Amino acid sequence: MNRNTALYIKVALLVAVVAAAGFVIQCLMKKDAPDGDFGSRVAAWVGAICVFGILSYVYKENPFYRTFEHILLGLGLGFMIAVVGRDILYGKWWVPMKEGFKAVFQGTATGQSYWDICLISAAFFGVLWYCQYSKKYLWLSRVTIGVTVGAGAGLGIKRVAIETLPQITSTFKNIFLSSSMAPHMAFRQRVLESGWSLLFLVIVCCVLYYFFFSFRRESLLAKAPARMGRFFLMISFGAFFGNTFMTRVVILIDRVNFLLHNWLMVQ
Repeated sequence: MNRNTALYIKVALLVAVVAAAGFVIQCLMKKDAPDGDFGSRVAAWVGAICVFGILSYVYKENPFYRTFEHILLGLGLGFMIAVVGRDILYGKWWVPMKEGFKAVFQGTATGQSYWDICLISAAFFGVLWYCQYSKKYLWLSRVTIGVTVGAGAGLGIKRVAIETLPQITSTFKNIFLSSSMAPHMAFRQRVLESGWSLLFLVIVCCVLYYFFFSFRRESLLAKAPARMGRFFLMISFGAFFGNTFMTRVVILIDRVNFLLHNWLMVQ
């Protein structure tokens, strides 16, 4: 018996013990448990075993965990293929193209109908992907790769521009708010708002200066803004990490709630 097999057996026995304990708890709380059909109970048990299989990674990476990891990845890939086939290939390609040809043959075609017929060219570019399996026609696949990369880069630049430009324009804030600029705000509120705007401007300038490497920072006056920019970046990264950690905690709480209420039926 090799080491991986022994580890697999240990984790499987641990999961079996936990499942047996859960069965005992369910039997003890059977009177207060809500009635459920056989299918829902089987689904709860399968979900509980999957949860324990994934959480077994906390103990050590083991074959039991890798089994459920591969199942999860396979289910995710299969679901993605099904969604793409239903929503993209059928819903946005086959149905419009079929309706376009139907309108042309019936003599009721419009400009949109001819545009829908042009979708047949997508099938040609899609078939070119499979030329990668042929050494002779490999160069044909580069055509569709170039089109795909170019379209993706264009959409990416557009998305970045849409998301970044509002952030850039929002950095241009009035540092000093006068009574004519904000008549509805009291003097104390205007001072506070001006202070926040000034602090925001300092943070933006220091962070941008941290990534400015056109000259050496030898004096203290040249190093101080860069150090402040790095300090602000660390605060930002810490906030991002905290947000990510809280998201994982929420997922863990949801799984614990599933084990308590759906599997153990604790009310």
